[in-house]
Order: sequence, then structure tokens, then C-alpha cells
Amino acid sequence: MLIANFAATAVHPLPERDPVDVAEHRAIIAALESHNATDSEQAMKNHILATADHLVTFLKAQS
Repeated sequence: MLIANFAATAVHPLPERDPVDVAEHRAIIAALESHNATDSEQAMKNHILATADHLVTFLKAQS
């Protein structure tokens, strides 16, 4: 379900995600630039899980 909706959300971002995405992307980049594998992995996991949760909530509201 989530993967099937990826293309649509890439073109039309989820409402209210933009400011959060920017902060999460900055955290990912900072962790990568620091060459800290643990922080990089955690920042990426946090982003993916938060985005997935937001997407599921959004899709349920559209039903």
C-alpha cells in the first residue's frame, strides 16, 4: 500500500509534511556528513517511519 502511493506523494507531497521533511532531511544529511553510521541509520529510520505513519493517516482520512 505505501509503495503504491509513493509516486503520487512524490508529485503531490503530503499536507503538513514539508516543514517536518526539511528538518528530517537536514538531520539525515548532518548525520551522513559526520560519518556516524548509527546516527545516520537512526535519522533515516525516524524519517521513513514518520512519513509512513503520516501517509497511512492521510490515506485513511481520504477513504
